[in-house]
Amino acid sequence: MNQNFLNINIRHGLSGDWSLNSRIEFRQILKEGLFNQSENFNYNYIHTDLGSIISLKGSLNNSMGGGYLIRLKDNSNMHRFIQQIIFRTEYNSIRLSHRFRSDQSFDK
Repeated sequence: MNQNFLNINIRHGLSGDWSLNSRIEFRQILKEGLFNQSENFNYNYIHTDLGSIISLKGSLNNSMGGGYLIRLKDNSNMHRFIQQIIFRTEYNSIRLSHRFRSDQSFDK
């Protein structure tokens, strides 16, 4: 099974140390079959995600944020509330980030 997705992610700086990150993602299956064997084209829609996270830059290299995501499926929708904290570190010219995220999901 070969899952493909289109993801559009837009980050926008707001006033002060606030920023807004919004994204939309479409996920579908285009092909099915084993690697190096005959693959059949078989379009199958899986879901669409719409989400936004608003973040506040804290100290020098840290930020925290919260947001909301809705997952649209054929017969149901899933709602997700997100909280995250990000720690950034720079070594010479290499930047490293660690993101810790928790979420609460509700299916309907």
